[in-house]
Amino acid sequence: MKISIVFSIIMALLLLLSACNTIEGQKDNSETSVAETISENVPSDIKERFCDSERLRVYRMNDGSIKAYVDEWGKEYDLPSTFINDSEKITGCGGSISKVGDNIYYTLVEETSETTIAIRTAKLSKGADKAVCGNTDVDVNCVSMESGDVFGFDPESLDIGFYEEDHGALFFGDNLAERHIVVMKTTDGGMTWVKAGDDSNLKSLNYHSRLIFAKFINDNEGMASFCYFGHSDMCQHTFVTVDGGKTWKHLSVDYGDYPPIDSGGEDGCSYEVRALDVENGVYKLTLKRYNSTKDLPDVYMTSDRIDSGYSFSETEPSGISVRIGDSETLSLCCMKDGSTKACVAGWGKEYELPSMFVADPEDSSSRTIRACFLGDSIYITNIEKTGDATVVIKSAKLSKNSDKAVCGNTDVELNCVYLDDEPFSFEPQSAWLSFYEDDHGALFLGDNYLTRHLTVLKTADGGVTWAKAGDDSNLKTDSWHEWVDFAKFVSENEGMVSYSYYGYEEMCDRTFVTIDGGKTWKKLSVDYDSNTPADTPDDGCAYEATSLDVENGVYKLTLRRYNGRINLPDVYMTSDRIDSGYKFTE
Repeated sequence: MKISIVFSIIMALLLLLSACNTIEGQKDNSETSVAETISENVPSDIKERFCDSERLRVYRMNDGSIKAYVDEWGKEYDLPSTFINDSEKITGCGGSISKVGDNIYYTLVEETSETTIAIRTAKLSKGADKAVCGNTDVDVNCVSMESGDVFGFDPESLDIGFYEEDHGALFFGDNLAERHIVVMKTTDGGMTWVKAGDDSNLKSLNYHSRLIFAKFINDNEGMASFCYFGHSDMCQHTFVTVDGGKTWKHLSVDYGDYPPIDSGGEDGCSYEVRALDVENGVYKLTLKRYNSTKDLPDVYMTSDRIDSGYSFSETEPSGISVRIGDSETLSLCCMKDGSTKACVAGWGKEYELPSMFVADPEDSSSRTIRACFLGDSIYITNIEKTGDATVVIKSAKLSKNSDKAVCGNTDVELNCVYLDDEPFSFEPQSAWLSFYEDDHGALFLGDNYLTRHLTVLKTADGGVTWAKAGDDSNLKTDSWHEWVDFAKFVSENEGMVSYSYYGYEEMCDRTFVTIDGGKTWKKLSVDYDSNTPADTPDDGCAYEATSLDVENGVYKLTLRRYNGRINLPDVYMTSDRIDSGYKFTE
């Protein structure tokens, strides 16, 4: 399938590892710019952190009070101490933040039973010194299965957004076979929420299809879409309303010469709605495309109405902009003349890369692009699979004080054998890039077999050449379901790799450290004290290491916690060495 476009976008997936400490888990539905850095004026008497983003910080203090800080406005607000009752029941990854004009709406959903939730919203206004707060208890007693099972709230199927002052919508889903969605609306800034209307047909056809996009653009018009599964038609799991959510119907589009395929293969693709924007009366859908297991460049559809009439648009951006560090923006694109360009907006510079930096711009499955920002340099790698156990690594170093990119090309054979004599099979999603000092970096490449083995390569010349770091034969997990959560070197000798949890196995069994530059790896050692991880979801929580930072000789681990099917607030461990001695910190 080929749609005529001005440029062939060559970034399908870009994971960023930077020297900056990024804040994860906050859901931000506004497009308004924010202050680029978080204030250093963080209170010392924090008991719990609920929200720690650039736009808003919300903490429970040691005295039981709850404070909200908006650094952009230089303001501090008091929230009711009962705004958050049981932090272990809060869903939505720490809350949802929407900014409309000079107002910020912070919304939390707390699960009170399988069929009841409490919606709590705080409205913070730039022109006011006090927060306005609301609390709505909701009984979601709809029946979403023919068997008569009651609604079972699923914290991961939650989307909240305000589209004009004091007007917003909340979508939340169940955990049953058809993934039904309930829609609530507010017109008083979240003080009260009521059911929008009849959403009985707002459901997916499969348990594996979760809500992936939900948005109201005004009081009457909204859209909700589930992710694809089994190459189902996008319109079957995308719904629109034109009466404020009172009723919902399926989206209608005109695929023209590019209809979706009914099954995976090389002869077409499936579509998935990821965004809806409206400008000058034109509705624009951003569609993600899949071809079997491959991600293809996004395409776009436009219409003069929200519910139907969409057709493919020839207008696409010249590249995909992604955030590097705190403020720099990188665009990487392949031009019609065959050249490859890299632009850094923060520097006002454009760099030309070798035309073969991307072998086939139309085939996104042939490349895996990663980028890392360090000081005044950006390191880009393109990993192209040339065989089951061989890859070629193409690298480019962009420097702020130079007009030319420094590029390299390294063929690598990943010839380890560890599973029934099967060779290494590169998995593009398991690739991590980490630069820790000028021109010194590491590349972690994962496989697609049951034990998720990682191979570690290092460079000392900015990526011009790469070589195997050492013996990584034990750098693997016990389950195919575990993915690399983070992989990072903090110095030439010290590095850490951690896999996601599955089945409540102990964090140290899936977190590895090296103190000799990757020549050998061993498992992490921590002191849980009285906070030991649980073996089952009913008697505690499981931990997952998500980041590692070092400051003044102190190593700080950020741990995500799970209790059954809900996320708990992050906790932290510190030590004076990378491999052991970690204890919980207040």
